[in-house]
Amino acid sequence: MKKSAWTLAELTVVMVAVLILTAATMTITKNININKTRIYMYSAMRNITMGNISVTEENDEFYPTIASSYDTDSTKTDDWYCLHFADAFALKGSPNCTKTLDGSMNVNLVYSNGISFRGLASPWKNAYGDLFYKDILVDIDEDNGVNKVGMDRFPLRVFRGSNAQGENMSGFVYPVDCKGGNDYLYDADGNKITLSHSYCASSNSNIASNEEIISYGVYRVTNPNQSTKATILLASKSALEADCVAYGSKGFYGGKICSEKGFVIDDRCAHEELCEDCETYGICAGGSKDACLALAESNKLNVPDEDNPTVTEKTAFRCFTLMTKPTGGMGLITGSLIGDLGI
Repeated sequence: MKKSAWTLAELTVVMVAVLILTAATMTITKNININKTRIYMYSAMRNITMGNISVTEENDEFYPTIASSYDTDSTKTDDWYCLHFADAFALKGSPNCTKTLDGSMNVNLVYSNGISFRGLASPWKNAYGDLFYKDILVDIDEDNGVNKVGMDRFPLRVFRGSNAQGENMSGFVYPVDCKGGNDYLYDADGNKITLSHSYCASSNSNIASNEEIISYGVYRVTNPNQSTKATILLASKSALEADCVAYGSKGFYGGKICSEKGFVIDDRCAHEELCEDCETYGICAGGSKDACLALAESNKLNVPDEDNPTVTEKTAFRCFTLMTKPTGGMGLITGSLIGDLGI
């Protein structure tokens, strides 16, 4: 009887096929996990923003005088911001807003979808001048995953007060860069302020300057007849890059950081206000202030007069940024999950 045996060539072909299938499966699994993380982080950051809007509307401002008095009162065991933020949501269980030290691992609240928050009851820290912040930690799967920064845990900051550019940052939330020396701001005098995050630990994850999980689109009104609608100019940019190309020196990070990171104002975002000091930092659209101003003029739209549509006036619209809503990669699963998360 003739024996059947594998030849070396046949074994090689089989092994190559197995490796290809394994690599493809790993890639698909990785992409699904990344997209799931994007979806949950989009939900988390969107809800933080909505919660901060709710706090502001309820109290006529984000952090009123009564809040400061409450937090400095030693007889009060809970944190004012944490309590009022928690009121905006349907939660999984009761919130824990007992005042804690910075970096506490106490879970403050858990959304119904399992996203948990730490740091909401920690004290406000002063960055510089009138700008204060809380270090917070988002865990997209409560404590059920690997519990690693950059994978299922993401450090963020919520701000109150005004930044060095004089912009009101109350209620704004930004991702952070954990890698040593990368997380910093400049005050109004140009002094470098390093902000070490309480929840970064030994992680080197750069979340503010990496667009893999948290990304932003840059938008601008391009139709004068539809000023409430905007066109996306750039997609899937990191928080840092989107801020720089859209707002220049008037953004959260400021012109000096934008210059150091190599970002300039996008030509389509050129605006008179942004062109004023762009040469100071070398971030001008078009490469110079004059070129920036020329682009700003060409970006203006002929907006019809409300009373007399035949009369138009040149109007400039500023670019703005919005966090990118995750789509694709998971088909119907993604769509149903986004719906469940209330996105």
